[in-house]
Amino acid sequence: MKKKVFCAMLLVLWVLVVCTLLSIRVEDLMMPRVTVSTPNMDGSLPSDCVFSDEMGMHLFYTVEGTGWESGIRVRENPNGVSLDEDGTTVQGGFGSSFIRYASKFPKLGEKVMIEQTNARGADTWLVVAQEEPPLVEKLPFNVEQLAKAGNDLLFGVTQVSQTYMEKEAQSTLFGLQAVAFNSIPPDVRVYSLTDINTFIRQLPLLSGLLVLLIVPVILWAFSCLLARKARANRPFLWVNGALAAAMVVGMAFLLHAIQIPASMMPLDHVTDFSHYTQELEEAFAGLRALTAHPLAAEALTYAGTRQNLAVGVLLIGFLLTAIGLTVEAILVKKRAVRAETLARRAAKLRDARQEEFQRSTQPVKGQSVLMERDQTRPESPASTAAQPAPRKVKADDRKYVPRHTKEK
Repeated sequence: MKKKVFCAMLLVLWVLVVCTLLSIRVEDLMMPRVTVSTPNMDGSLPSDCVFSDEMGMHLFYTVEGTGWESGIRVRENPNGVSLDEDGTTVQGGFGSSFIRYASKFPKLGEKVMIEQTNARGADTWLVVAQEEPPLVEKLPFNVEQLAKAGNDLLFGVTQVSQTYMEKEAQSTLFGLQAVAFNSIPPDVRVYSLTDINTFIRQLPLLSGLLVLLIVPVILWAFSCLLARKARANRPFLWVNGALAAAMVVGMAFLLHAIQIPASMMPLDHVTDFSHYTQELEEAFAGLRALTAHPLAAEALTYAGTRQNLAVGVLLIGFLLTAIGLTVEAILVKKRAVRAETLARRAAKLRDARQEEFQRSTQPVKGQSVLMERDQTRPESPASTAAQPAPRKVKADDRKYVPRHTKEK
């Protein structure tokens, strides 16, 4: 009973440690990234600061939270949204930093991370649409159309934020008014090729994380079987415990190395696998249509290579686990057979020694009969009185032989 309780406590401890590590990392990955904009002298803001949904238009700003809501939090402008005639500016007010772009739609009270807009770089944008996308008449100087296949487009851009946000790409390609009035068709999506490649690069790491999550549970189950004979299997139990602890440490480093782009993260739950599948299917469909361009073809080839590598990591991880457990089971069986053989030899040797001892202490047959006869013969009072007093036998005296033995 104690062994079962101890095994259950070990599993609970492992679950607590793993859940703590995962929750810390998932909270950081799921945190929305935003860029903020301060109002002009007249309190106006660019119109792409407006966020639209089925409830209408929203204008969000950030505040520094306190207590349980520490960190930078999202608040909504209580004055509503007031766009100008041409839809290029919006009246926001003074003294607040308003959210302009976000990696996902902001929620009230949600903790966000403000990205620095001075970190600029180059990227490749992929436009996937079922119908002709509403592009602006004249593209900005930092945007160049690289390829087109049907309604799918590929753009090379420079001097854009290192943290990709789809709303920024929509404002650049389709204009501020289209974003402010939410006139972009819902089937028009803009993807960052850099973020897609970054996500694909994480697949082998995610496979390794899955292995590190499953293998310790298998080791725990096998160790529970070995714990039935804990004293005999102590070396194997120590080895399994050390491997499980090493995997937990490796998991901590692996979680830190996994960098999933914010634009590829789901809205609510990190385990929303349908979101990842849908995003990748739409992006790869556009890339297949644009395979004539080297960047699209290279992205597809890279995705296939990393996918095969991820599958290989899974297979190698579980194969090594199966081999290790098989070898350990064989060693446990050999150790048990050896212990049983030694126990049999020890039992035989003990029986032989006991038999030899009994044989050495057993008296001779004739001597035993005389001793029994002497013990049963009654002694007369006269003979008892005539017997001299027993003398003290010294160490150098010869062996005393009884008188009646001499006469016989």
